[in-house]
Formats: sequence, C-alpha cells, structure tokens
Amino acid sequence: MMSSRSTTAASGRPSGPALALGALAVGAAGTYAAERRAIARWSADDLYRNEPQSVLGDERWVESSDGARLRVIEAGDGPTVVLAHGYTATAHHWAPVASRLLAGGVRVVVFDQRGHGRSSSGSGRFGTAHLAADLAAVLAVSAPDGAVLAGHSMGGIGIQALLAEREPVIDRVHGLVLVATLARPVSVPLGRLMRRLGGTTLARLVMAHAVHGRVLARGGVGSDPALTVLDVVRHGWVSCPDSTRAGVMRDLRDYDFSEMLEALATPTTVICGDLDQVTPLAESRRIAGLVPNARLEIVRGGGHALPWEAADLVADVIAAHAHHRAGTEAVADPVVAVPVASDRTGDDR
Repeated sequence: MMSSRSTTAASGRPSGPALALGALAVGAAGTYAAERRAIARWSADDLYRNEPQSVLGDERWVESSDGARLRVIEAGDGPTVVLAHGYTATAHHWAPVASRLLAGGVRVVVFDQRGHGRSSSGSGRFGTAHLAADLAAVLAVSAPDGAVLAGHSMGGIGIQALLAEREPVIDRVHGLVLVATLARPVSVPLGRLMRRLGGTTLARLVMAHAVHGRVLARGGVGSDPALTVLDVVRHGWVSCPDSTRAGVMRDLRDYDFSEMLEALATPTTVICGDLDQVTPLAESRRIAGLVPNARLEIVRGGGHALPWEAADLVADVIAAHAHHRAGTEAVADPVVAVPVASDRTGDDR
C-alpha cells in the first residue's frame, strides 16, 4: 500500500500540447503576437529568477564501462545523496534542489549524464544498461558507502535500471526518490512529439528562438510558466547535441521495471505533478502502488520540471530520506513546502 499527499505548486493558467505543436508552426499568422503577450505575462510572474543555476563543488571525472567520461560534482558534508538529471538537462538542473540540500547538511553528488553537459557519450548508446553502468561508476567513486538516490525523468529510469540489473547495489541504496519518471514507456501526445522531433535540428533551432522556444518549452511546465524555468528547459535542449537527443529517443524504448519495483524494500517516495504532460501522474501512481510502503507526493499544478517548479518539496523529501538514514530525522512524514503555493489540499486525485 502507498500513502499519498497532494500539494499545490502554483497558481496560473496551464496550456496543453497544442502550444508546443503550435510553436513548430512558426509562420502561422497571428501566432507571434500572441506568443509575445504570453511571454510578457510569464516574465511578470517570474518568482524563480533568483534561484541558483549551477552547483558549485569539487569536480572529478569518472569513466564508465564503455569509455564514457562523466563529469561529477561533489559538494558539502553529511549523509550523501546522488542526483541524476533528465533528458537534455545537465547536473546543474538540480541547482535549486542542491542549494537547499547543502544548506540542510546533506552531501550532494551530481553528474552529467552521458552525452549531456560536459560528459562524453562513450559508445554512443543510451539504453538502460548504459545508464545503469554510468550510475554504478559514479557510485563506486563518489559514494562507495552508499547514498540516497534521486532521479528526475530519464535519471529515474537510470536508477531503476541500476536496481534491476545490479542487485548487489541495492544494499548501498539508502533511500529512493523518483521524480516525474517512468517505469515503462508510455504514450502521451507531448511524448510522441518529443520522440518524433526531439533529435532533429529543427527542434534545436525552434528552442533557440527567444519567443517560439519558450512557447515550446511551455509544454514541460505546469501552471506557473515562469520565464526562468522555461529558459532552463529550452537552454538544455539547445546545448544538448542533436546526436544525444536522437540517441536517447532511439535507445530508451524497451524497458519495464515493474517486477523489480514489486520486490523493492528500499524506502521510496514518488513525486509527480498533476499537470505533467511528459511522465503522467497515472504512471507515478502505478509506480508507488508497486513498491511496498512507497509514498506518493502529488504536486498540484506541477508540470514535468519539478526540480525547479517544486524545489522546496523535492529537497525536503530527499533530505528526509538522507537524515533518516543518518538517524536524525524520520522519513515517515517529510516536511512539505513548495514555492508560490496558493493553497494546499490533502485529498487525492
């Protein structure tokens, strides 16, 4: 059985996949003016502009099994957490969460996934076995005594792959936080669009456009489309090589961690926004239902970019797992606090 909690991320007016699709039709009459008006609103309501955008710490390089060189950043002291970022992001995507964890006495390890940021792509493959091998290499060097693992989107898939393929590692995983992720492929409109166009030069060029790119990024954010968050999303796409984006879409197709999750004894929390158009809430419900005694945190108004949209909540949950292992805090009821919350409800959807 799972316990669940719902939390409101922000107030605002969500938009659907139609905006993301419309952004690709850059010549449509009348669209440009409407997009500019929307961006003006998103800029005026931006409460995230002062959030840190990088993780500062000691840098080291770790080599994976196929020769991929992974850039790792280690910072702080205390119980260790390892944060795995998602598709087209970098280690710095965790900056708002990492800053809160460091302030709370947690040691943070972040790394650039293969082909992302400053990490090389090794053999150029991006399947679950390669994501698992990369994470195992990072743990062996940066957290040999174990850690709490937190993964966002593709990062959560990599963590589950590690647990499914390398059972001895499970004993060194002290807690698990799965943020807006999947345990099996699902078909949703925005996901299908990403799979069809994500690896193309067109997608990168549209994302690079100051207006159309922000509208396209809108599909990955919930009810608070702050300009800072939109730019974090689109800059990730622009900086991520076409070959990496295409490679992930090509290789990350055939996986199902359901059996592993049913047998998992590691304390686990699953977090998802109820407006997530990439990794829908229904799949997070299913994951939390599979893991014995897992918790489900539902972010009201939250989209897919929860390490930014709900940094307080995500950091609090991760810290609770870390300090629980250290014997200083109970994980049964982690503190819940999210930015610009207009209301909070305890009912489940």
